[in-house]
Amino acid sequence: MSYNFKIYTEYSLEKGSVKINKLFKEVKKIGYKNLIITDFNNISGSLEFFEKFKNKKFNILLGCDIETYCNFKSKRIKGNLTIIVKNCLGYKNLCKIISKKKIVPYKKIYKLKGINILSSSNKGLLTNCLKKINNKNKVFKKIKNIILEINIFDKKSYKTSKYIYDIAKKKKIKILCLHPVRFIKKKNFEIFKYKNFIIKKKFLNEDNKYIKKYKNQYLIDKKHYKKFYCKFNENFYNIFKKNKYNFDYKKKKLKFFKKNIKKKYFFKKSIKIFKKKKIFFNNNYKKYYERFLKELKIIYKMGFSNYFFIVRDFIKWSKKKKIIVGPGRGSSSGSLVAYVFGITEIDPIKYGLYFERFLNYKKKSIPDFDIDFCKEKRNDVINYLKKKYGIKKVFNIVTFGKFSFKNSIRDSGRILGYGYNYVDKLSKIFNNIKDYKEFIKFIKKKSNIPNEYRNDIRFYKIINITVKISGYIRNIGKHAGGVIITNKKYYNFMPLYYNNNDKVFITQFDKFSIQKLGFIKFDFLCLNTLSLLNNIIKKLKINFSFFSLDFNNKNTFDLIKKGNTTGVFQLESYQMKKYLRIIKPNSFNDIVNIISLYRPGPICLINDYCIYKGDKYLSKFKKILFETRGILIFQEQLMKILKKGYNFNMYEADIIRSCICKGKKKDIKIARSLFLKKNIKNKDFEFFKKYSGYSFNKAHAVSYSYITYYMAWLKSNYKEVFYICSLNYSFKNKKKIKLLYKDMIYNKIYFCKPHINKSKNFFSIKKKKIYIGFVFIKGIGINVGDEIIKERNQKDYKNFFDFYFRINKSIVNKRVIYSLIFSGCFDCFNKNKFFLISEYENYKKNYNSFKNIFNNQITVLKKKEIKNSFLNNKNNFLLEEKNSLDLIITNLKDLAVKKFPIILGKKFFSGILIEKKKINNYFFLFIESNYLITNRFYINEKNYNKINIFDFIVVLYDIKFINSFYSYYIYKYYLYD
Repeated sequence: MSYNFKIYTEYSLEKGSVKINKLFKEVKKIGYKNLIITDFNNISGSLEFFEKFKNKKFNILLGCDIETYCNFKSKRIKGNLTIIVKNCLGYKNLCKIISKKKIVPYKKIYKLKGINILSSSNKGLLTNCLKKINNKNKVFKKIKNIILEINIFDKKSYKTSKYIYDIAKKKKIKILCLHPVRFIKKKNFEIFKYKNFIIKKKFLNEDNKYIKKYKNQYLIDKKHYKKFYCKFNENFYNIFKKNKYNFDYKKKKLKFFKKNIKKKYFFKKSIKIFKKKKIFFNNNYKKYYERFLKELKIIYKMGFSNYFFIVRDFIKWSKKKKIIVGPGRGSSSGSLVAYVFGITEIDPIKYGLYFERFLNYKKKSIPDFDIDFCKEKRNDVINYLKKKYGIKKVFNIVTFGKFSFKNSIRDSGRILGYGYNYVDKLSKIFNNIKDYKEFIKFIKKKSNIPNEYRNDIRFYKIINITVKISGYIRNIGKHAGGVIITNKKYYNFMPLYYNNNDKVFITQFDKFSIQKLGFIKFDFLCLNTLSLLNNIIKKLKINFSFFSLDFNNKNTFDLIKKGNTTGVFQLESYQMKKYLRIIKPNSFNDIVNIISLYRPGPICLINDYCIYKGDKYLSKFKKILFETRGILIFQEQLMKILKKGYNFNMYEADIIRSCICKGKKKDIKIARSLFLKKNIKNKDFEFFKKYSGYSFNKAHAVSYSYITYYMAWLKSNYKEVFYICSLNYSFKNKKKIKLLYKDMIYNKIYFCKPHINKSKNFFSIKKKKIYIGFVFIKGIGINVGDEIIKERNQKDYKNFFDFYFRINKSIVNKRVIYSLIFSGCFDCFNKNKFFLISEYENYKKNYNSFKNIFNNQITVLKKKEIKNSFLNNKNNFLLEEKNSLDLIITNLKDLAVKKFPIILGKKFFSGILIEKKKINNYFFLFIESNYLITNRFYINEKNYNKINIFDFIVVLYDIKFINSFYSYYIYKYYLYD
C-alpha cells in the first residue's frame, strides 16, 4: 500500500502550520516516501521543500490548492481544486493561474497542459457542484479532465469520500487517495488553531466549530493510514510515477536586454567612460587603466556586463533628478569599474580596496550592489525602472513576517480577550527577547518577572500560546528595497502575489530562493542620514557631491577631536565621543579606523590603537598595517598579508577570508586545506582565524565614513541649519530632540520659545533667531499648525483676543489653546499666562457678547481675579510649561519664588528651590532656574553652606544665558550628553 500525503506548510498562513525542516525529520523516522506540497494559492515554500527532500529517496511532487468557480446558468458555484505539476509546461501554467488578480474560472483551467487536476475532496469544486445541482451529468460535462481525490480524517470526510468513490466507479474516473497534513503531530493542533485565530482576528471564546474539522489532519502513522484508507484500496491512480518535475538551477544567468551585449561593444563603451574621467587618474594613468581592463574581463567572463550598465543607468538618472545616492556600500566600493561608471564615489586604488572582495570568479559569486537612497525618493527610482523595462519585467520581492516573541504576547492576549493595558505592560517585560532559547534564560531568573504576574493565570496562558507560535510565518509583505529585473516572462520561473495594499505584483519566492533560481537582486536601500542630508542641502542651496569633499577642513576636525558629534552619523554615542577625545583624529583614515574598531568584537583592540600597540606577531607586516597603527582591522589587510606573506593569489586569499569569517565547520575546513597545501604551519592559520572575527570590510567602512565626514563638515560650518534640519527630521523622536536641545546649548546656538506670529510648523529662522515650531508643542499636530498659519497669512494676530475670535474652534480646541499658552506662544503680547487663561475662560463663558465686541473691534477688557488654585501655584505652572515643550524657557526672575544660591567653584548662580529632602545625612535638593533643571544634588550636612554639585541633568534653556557659567561647568565635567 502506498502512503500518499498532501502537505500544507506555514506558507499557507491560516490554512497550514507545517515547518519543512521538522517535517523532514518526522517523515524520515516513520518511513513515508510519497509527498505533495499543496499550499493554498501559493508555491512559496516549494523551493525549500524540493531542496530538503530531493535526491533522498523521496517521491515528491509540486502542487497547489487554488480557488475557482463554475457557472450553471444563473448560479456561480465556488470551490477548491488541487493542481499537480507534471512537467515544465505545467509549472508555467500553474504560475500563470496563481498570479492572477481575480479567481480563474474552471473553463480556462481544464484546457491547460502539463498539469493534473484533483477534485480536492471535501471543499472541492466538484463536491460543491454535486451538492447544489441535482443533475450529475451536467456537472461532469462542465468539470472535465479531473481526478477524484479522497481525504479521510473524520466521519464527514468518510461519507463524502465514499460518495465520490461510488461515482468514480460508475463513471470510471481515476481516483487518488491523499491524506492532508496541516500540522505534524496531533499535539501541534493547538499551534494551528492559535495561528488561525490570530490571522483571522477572532477570539478563542467564539464559535470554533470550523476549526475542529482540521483536528485529525496531521501526519498519521502507517496503522492509522491503513484503517482510514484500506476500504478504498482499489484502482488508485499512481500519480507519483507519471509526474516528474524538478526546479532547474542551471539557468543562472538571465539576460536583461533583448540582445546580449557583445564583447566589443561592452569594452568600447566602458573605455569611453573611463577616458572621460581621465582627470582623476593623471598621476597613475597606467595603473588605473590596467586594473580597469582586468576588471572588465572578469565582469564580461562572468556575464555581468548588463548588470553593471543597468545599475549605472538608474544611478545616473537619480543624480540628474537630484536624488541623493550613497557614495557606496559593502564590497562594491572595491570595484574600479563601479567607480568609473559613477555607481560608487570611492576610489578603490587610493584606499587600497580589492575587486576580488566584490567579485571572485573562483567562488562564482553573484555581485550585489547595495545602494542607499534617501527615503522619500527611493520609490521614484523603482518606478523609473518599471517605466523603462515594463511593469511585467520589474518586480518587488516578497517578505514573510514571522511571529516575534514580543508581538506574539500581544496577539495571544488579544485572542484570549484580555485588556490592552495588561497585555502592553506584559510585552514590555519581554521587550528584548527574540526566541524561545532567550526566553528560557530570562525565565530562569525569577527576579526578572514582577511579583504581580507570578500567580496570575492570565500570564501563564499568554506565555503558553506565545512559546508555541513564535517563529511561525504570520503574514506576507513587500520588501521595501528588493527588486528583480528580467527580460523574460516571469511565469517561466516563478508565480506572483498581488499586493492589495500597494496594488503591485510581488514575487512569491523570497530573496534567497530568487538568487538560487538565477535572478540578480537589486537592493534599493534607504538611509535616514541621506534624507537629513538632502534637507540640509536644500536649505543651504549648495551643490552636493561626495567628490568635492575637503578632507583637510580644520573646523571639521576640531569638532571631531572635541567629541562634539551629536547628530553626526556613526559618531553620536557617548563612548564614541569619549574615544574621539582620546584619539583626536587628524585625518580621514583615522575616522575610518575608529568606526571599524567601534563594534562589539574589535572594541577590545581600541585601547591598543590609542597607544599605538600592535600585535608582535604582525610586526613583520609593518607596511601593510602602518595606516592602522600595527593592528589588523580590515579584511583587505588580511588578504594582502596572505598574498605577500604566504604567496596566495588574491582570489585564494578572498576564499580564505570568506571561509574564516563565516566561521562554519565546512568553511573552516576549506580554508585550512588551502593553508596545508602550501605547507603553512597550523599556528599561523589559528592566528588568522582569531583575527578574522575582529576584521571588518574596509570598502564599507570607507563608504560610510564619507557620509560621516560630510555630516561633521556641515555641522562645523553651518551649525544653525544643521540643527534646524536635524530637529525637524526627528520631530517624532523625543530622546533625539532632547539630545539636540542640549547640544545646541553647548554650541551656543540659542533658540526662542514658540511665537504665535513668527513660528512655523517646524523649527525656523527669522532675523537670525531660531523659533520653536508648533509641532514641537505637545498636543499640537500639523493640522493645528496649518490652521494657525493659514489664518495668520491674512493678517498677524494683534493680541490673544484677536487670535481667539479668528481661529477655527473645531480644530483649535481648549486643550490646544492651553498648550499654546503654557508653551509661551502669546508671551509676545506682554501678558501674564495666568491672565491669558482667565481671559480664555471668560471669552468662552460669554462668547456672544465678546463676539460683538470683536466685530466692533473694541479691545478694552477688565482684569479679573483668578480663584483657581492651580493657576496660583507657580510650581505647577512651570511643570505645565515643561510638559508642553520638554523644557522651560520662562524668565523665572519675574516670578516671586524663594531663591537659593548655588556655588560652583568661583562662579555663583541663583535658582529656585523646589524641594529639599534629607536622606542618610545628605540633602537632596531639586532646583529650577532660567537655564537648567537639576536633580540628585548630593550635599553633605556638614558642608551645607558650601554646596558642591556632583551630578546634574541639563533640561532647560533661556535666551539670556550665562555663557561663563556654562562653559566652565561643561569643560570640567563633560556632562552635556
